Amino acid sequence: MKKPDQEVAERILTAFQKEGLLRQELLKDLEQRIAAGQMSSHDWTVLFKLNAIDEKGSDEHKA
Repeated sequence: MKKPDQEVAERILTAFQKEGLLRQELLKDLEQRIAAGQMSSHDWTVLFKLNAIDEKGSDEHKA
């Protein structure tokens, strides 16, 4: 049986995947960090900036 923190972390990651908010590579290893309370606001900011940079680079390669 999962702990409540693990259940919440799983739901967060599922929502991120469903909405396409973060690429799969950036989501791995997050479940444990979220459940353990190891994600600071700075970590989230960096994560989303990395995602934006990677998406921009990906769009430039398609053009």
